[in-house]
Amino acid sequence: MSYENARSTRFLATRCVCCGNPLTDAKSVEFGIGPICRKKHGFDGATGEPDFEVARFELAQAYDASDAATRENGKLETVATRIASGDARGACNAAVYHIAAQPQSREASRLVAVVAALGFDRLARVIASRQLGAITVEKSEAEFVVRSPFSTRFNEELRSVPGAYWHKKTKTRRVPLRQRAGLWRALRKGYAPGTVVVGDRVARV
Repeated sequence: MSYENARSTRFLATRCVCCGNPLTDAKSVEFGIGPICRKKHGFDGATGEPDFEVARFELAQAYDASDAATRENGKLETVATRIASGDARGACNAAVYHIAAQPQSREASRLVAVVAALGFDRLARVIASRQLGAITVEKSEAEFVVRSPFSTRFNEELRSVPGAYWHKKTKTRRVPLRQRAGLWRALRKGYAPGTVVVGDRVARV
C-alpha cells in the first residue's frame, strides 16, 4: 500500500484545494487551502446567503456517492452537524477540507455544490474549475462560451442545437443565449451524472 493510499494519510489534505500547491503550515493543512488562495478566492467570507435546504440535499448526494471508508471516517458527518446547527462557515470549512484531502473521490463534486449552497459560490467556482476540471459556461454578449472535456455524445447532441458552432481560435463551443435549454440538454446527455458545470452558478448535470 502506498503512502497516499494508507488509511492514516488518506484523509489528510496535503495540497491546496484551489491551486494544488503543497500546504506547508498547520493552518493551511487544517483548512485544505493555502493563505494566498484563502484571501484571493473568498474562503474567509461568504459571497451570498446560505441555502441550508439545498446544502442538505447535496450533502445527502455526497454521502450516497461515498465509499465505506469515507463514511467510517466521519468527515461528512462533521459537515452535516455544522449545517444542522446553522454554521455555514464551519460546514464550508469541513467540506473544503474533505475535497482537498480526496479530490478524486466520487463525492467531491457533490461537496463543491454544498460549498456553493452555503453561500461560498466564488470559492466553489474556483475549486470546481481548477481541482475537478469542471465544464465552464461563460456568457458573452450574444452567446454561451463552453469549455469542456471531449465528448463525442456531447458534440453530436450540440449539432442539433440551432446556432451552435465550434470556435477554432479559442477551441470552445459557442451556443446562442436563446438556446440555453438546448445546451443544458446536450450537457446532460453528453456527460456522466454528477459532472460539475460552472456557469451562473455551480451545478451538476
